[in-house]
Amino acid sequence: MVDKRLASDYLRIDFVESSLRLRPPLSQWTAKAISLISVPMLTSLDCVPVHRGEYDDIQDTLLDSLALLKEGKIVLVFPEEPNLELDPQTKMRPFLKGFTRLGELFFEGTGGILCFYPVAIHETKKVTVGKPIPFNPDHPYELERHRLKDLLEKEIRGMYLEMDMGDAS
Repeated sequence: MVDKRLASDYLRIDFVESSLRLRPPLSQWTAKAISLISVPMLTSLDCVPVHRGEYDDIQDTLLDSLALLKEGKIVLVFPEEPNLELDPQTKMRPFLKGFTRLGELFFEGTGGILCFYPVAIHETKKVTVGKPIPFNPDHPYELERHRLKDLLEKEIRGMYLEMDMGDAS
């Protein structure tokens, strides 16, 4: 989303064709127009590019995020696996667990405990922030990654369902 070369195709597939339901060539033109605005906007907000695939690229994403956390900044993560199906009830995709490595890296680099906050941004423009979930350095790291991912996903899912029930009343 912050790479001028890649943003247009990502937007076309992930948003324009799936959400707006536009088809080529209109989807390509629309995605290109959106990316002309979104890339500079996201870049100006110090967004961290998310690299996938190669270990070194993924490590760059984690280290860039860690640097911001060490400066006391907030890092907002969208951990959903884009290639998996949306849950029709919550409109969420299952989470990846790689982002939870930030807890390990933060602990190893600072000795501090990083807290993860579940956040749900509902289509009605309601935003809910849940209670912090701290990284536990006493757990084996692989198990802790799964625990954090599962707990955050469960909490956010519950937040969405609660917001939906509030809309029904």
